[in-house]
Amino acid sequence: MIDFIWTITLGESMTALILVVTAWVIYKYTNHTYELLKGARRQNELQIRPLVVIGTEDDEFFVKNIGKSTALNISVEELNVIVNDDLIVNSGSDRTFK
Repeated sequence: MIDFIWTITLGESMTALILVVTAWVIYKYTNHTYELLKGARRQNELQIRPLVVIGTEDDEFFVKNIGKSTALNISVEELNVIVNDDLIVNSGSDRTFK
């Protein structure tokens, strides 16, 4: 039987250590960059999303899109407003905004 003794020099072990540390740093950097990309994509989606608000002005109700993109197929089926236990508006008709 042949005995095989593998000897590693100090330089070889330092090279292996540097290689492992470099691989770990590249992995962490890649993972962090990917997380930044996901956050940027999510932020972009939120910025271009329509944002519809319902409000009142001079005793009239309005529906307004304050977002940056078009709000499609918005419908108001029923709108009840109660102020001081008094029913002010009861709109039973469907309204669709396109």
